[in-house]
Amino acid sequence: MKGDVFRSVFPHGPAIPWVSLGLIAICCAVFVLPPAVAGALIYDRTLVADGQPYRLLTFPIVHFNAFHLFYNVLALAVLAVLYEAGQGRRSSLRIAAVTAVAFLTSAVWVWEMPGVEHVGGMSGILHTMLCVAAIDLYRETKMKILLFIIAFYIARILFHWSWHMGDHEEPMTVAYSAHAVGLATAFAWSALDRFFSNSQSGRTGASVSPSHIDSALLMRGTQV
Repeated sequence: MKGDVFRSVFPHGPAIPWVSLGLIAICCAVFVLPPAVAGALIYDRTLVADGQPYRLLTFPIVHFNAFHLFYNVLALAVLAVLYEAGQGRRSSLRIAAVTAVAFLTSAVWVWEMPGVEHVGGMSGILHTMLCVAAIDLYRETKMKILLFIIAFYIARILFHWSWHMGDHEEPMTVAYSAHAVGLATAFAWSALDRFFSNSQSGRTGASVSPSHIDSALLMRGTQV
């Protein structure tokens, strides 16, 4: 009985969630270090234009307060236990590639977002990571609760967009536009994953799980 429970939680064998734990450690370290460190990493449109483009990639690891940090660390912990550790060692390489793509799309988003001068936090990137993980787990387990979670995130974003477009004084916050970009990135990744997996399956005549991507395709997706 105990072995069956263990296999249900870790169907591919337990693995150390290096990506999630690494991001947690980095975010916590930046938070507890002197404020000058966060100040050197946060997104500042003026400073980026003046020759500090690295801020486009470092602002996600900056958090403004303890609650902001806690929320993101909790999401990373869930990702670490339920996906990265539970799905085996290969998932760490996969989630690392997803994270790299999410960082890049987040950088493009913040630079192209009009009126955004200062940004910190990685909620948009987490939306990408968690959504990809939910899609992967659904393809493998067919648990409908995962579809409900994805639908909830989509509905919440659509609600805030419609609220912003209506006659309300509350402005559309930067966070929710980041969430929308994060989900769009996740769906694009998963669609390309399915396309390349099906293409490889057609060439080789072998069955390829749509929730995994081989090393060559992984590297190709990381470079995009």
